[in-house]
Amino acid sequence: MACETEDTIIEGTEYVCTQFPAIQSMKFKLKVLKVLGPVISEIIPMLGKKDNGDQLTSISGAIEKLFNVSSPDEIIDLMVEMLTTGNTKRDGQRLTVSLFEQTYSGDTMLEAYKAFAFVLKVNYKGFFKGQKGKELLAKVEAQV
Repeated sequence: MACETEDTIIEGTEYVCTQFPAIQSMKFKLKVLKVLGPVISEIIPMLGKKDNGDQLTSISGAIEKLFNVSSPDEIIDLMVEMLTTGNTKRDGQRLTVSLFEQTYSGDTMLEAYKAFAFVLKVNYKGFFKGQKGKELLAKVEAQV
């Protein structure tokens, strides 16, 4: 099966992402699990909670845990590495480290987080199969 390509609009900007080749995808998946894994296990149970107060408490705990197990450098390095592999284009231009630095400063910083969520979705939507996984992806996209 060939790598699929998807596109979306983020903050008025077109993004196109082609799935990573198998080996690269496997390596990134392990990195994602290492950096985000402890948080995913805490966020999924909170999705079933009806009370927004309970959800907020769970999310706060998950964020605190994320920073206890992963440094900001690890999180940002993962984002930059996944966005600048050559598989993602922003308005027709391949994202590079240099372009990342120029593009996502100041008011456009939030766009980088949304682009990262898009790359995760394109590459690992099968990883989040089932209703809880779909709810998690929807919540991640809505928050970033």
